[in-house]
Amino acid sequence: LHIILKRTKKVKSERSFVMKQAIIDMQDFNRMIRQLRKVIKDHSFEIREKLIYLEVKKRMMKCVATDGYRLHEVNICVNTDDEFSCYISVPRLNATGDVLLSLENGYAYVEFADVRFSTKQPQEKLQQFDFDKIRKMIADDERIEIAVNPKYLIDALQALSNEKCVIINIGKDPMKPVVVRANDQSNTQLFGVLPVRSLNLGREF
Repeated sequence: LHIILKRTKKVKSERSFVMKQAIIDMQDFNRMIRQLRKVIKDHSFEIREKLIYLEVKKRMMKCVATDGYRLHEVNICVNTDDEFSCYISVPRLNATGDVLLSLENGYAYVEFADVRFSTKQPQEKLQQFDFDKIRKMIADDERIEIAVNPKYLIDALQALSNEKCVIINIGKDPMKPVVVRANDQSNTQLFGVLPVRSLNLGREF
């Protein structure tokens, strides 16, 4: 009796090569969705699907949403050994447990409890979103940093919330007031918000 032993290489399944995963705390995930949902309301993205861009790095995930006119970015903690980026649709339900985010074969999956949402990743140029373009404009633009009390600025904007457009004048000096007014000569309301000193003045935006 002859026994022939062959050395075989341990081959990982194709699934292990294409899948990347991250675990997100339920409260962090729900808070992130609530904040970014404000940016991509129903009137936004009239043509394109409403998507959130996620950039996963070890222990941190950058979450970005835009409607083409405004951009909101949030950072939350994640548990992962992988680094990847993907788009997800806005989940219709709040997470009821820790969230498993995975990227596999051109789809992103959001799973918690017995619920699983999938989002096909945009491939063609016409389907690409403007996150990087808008973020680059923000980074490249020459700007000064002015710190104000957010409540006072929100009060001024809310007073003009019925206007289609408002003008915000920011002086070249970070200690000059921010002036908010309607883009309509018939509305003579004028609001000035005095700046406060910032610890970040002089740092890069």
